[in-house]
Amino acid sequence: MHFSTVTRDMEAFTASSLSSLGAAGGFPGAASPGADPYGPREPPPPRYDPCAAAAPGAPGPQPHAYPFAPAAGAANSAAEPEGPGASCAAAAKAPVKKNAKVASVSVQLEMKALWDEFNQLGTEMIVTKAGRRMFPTFQVKLFGMDPMADYMLLMDFVPVDDKRYRYAFHSSSWLVAGKADPATPGRVHYHPDSPAKGAQWMKQIVSFDKLKLTNNLLDDNGHIILNSMHRYQPRFHVVYVDPRKDSEKYAEENFKTFVFEETRFTAVTAYQNHRITQLKIASNPFAKGFRDCDPEDWPRNHRPGALPLISAFARSRNPVASPTQPNGAEKGLVAEGSRLWPASLRAPREDTR
Repeated sequence: MHFSTVTRDMEAFTASSLSSLGAAGGFPGAASPGADPYGPREPPPPRYDPCAAAAPGAPGPQPHAYPFAPAAGAANSAAEPEGPGASCAAAAKAPVKKNAKVASVSVQLEMKALWDEFNQLGTEMIVTKAGRRMFPTFQVKLFGMDPMADYMLLMDFVPVDDKRYRYAFHSSSWLVAGKADPATPGRVHYHPDSPAKGAQWMKQIVSFDKLKLTNNLLDDNGHIILNSMHRYQPRFHVVYVDPRKDSEKYAEENFKTFVFEETRFTAVTAYQNHRITQLKIASNPFAKGFRDCDPEDWPRNHRPGALPLISAFARSRNPVASPTQPNGAEKGLVAEGSRLWPASLRAPREDTR
């Protein structure tokens, strides 16, 4: 496998197969005008069939339909889905038969129970100028690949609809605030291990923990650019690295797309729903500093709230008593609300690695 082959396949896939990634809407379950986007809805199916890109000049995606047509002869458990996915065929004139190297590939979303829990509350993802990692992290388990074939794995994000939202704190719900802002530059995030053999991809969980979200339209770090207060649907793509010299001709048949509706989210610069904040703190290992310290971090007979906390903690950590500060707190302790914490255990910002 030559570098030129991989580069050629990447360019062909990005230019041809993902030409309609920036189209607004196109996803079943998008909120109707004036409807509460996080109102009750039926549990989403685990995955949807991939769809081939519409032919050049073909009409755009119809409302509540994927912008791609379903793959013919897909062999995974999501083949020929009923309901919303069944309308894929109307989006393109001629469905493209997928290459056997990708037709049998299937994907399992990891941490699905956690994603479902966030989805029920209305998932929010922080976007910053510098870029912020997603939590929950998008992780999948792959099956059905050719062990000896080369594949690239990548993700992109498409708008759920053409609306902008605001959070109503008095009712703890999201409301439509108007039309969507101008579309952000469409970007694709390639997994850093791409390309790799199918055997390597299948032997372990694939994690997109390097992916970062930003609202900086001038970002030059390759982060995914999103508009704050807009809803997005992550998509996962498996691309077969075709060794043929004219592989760009087969770009549309050499990839397969998977959509997990429970991973959709609203991009925000600060969490709006306090229940989302609580769930992120409780389930994110990098937010440990926001939680009460573990019992092992405190002397056995001096838990948080025990008295006298300051002097007991200081003596247990340092045989030499620390000088008392003018406000009565001992050196090395900082005020956090109504508690006093060791400076080393002060609540950190959420992970921004």
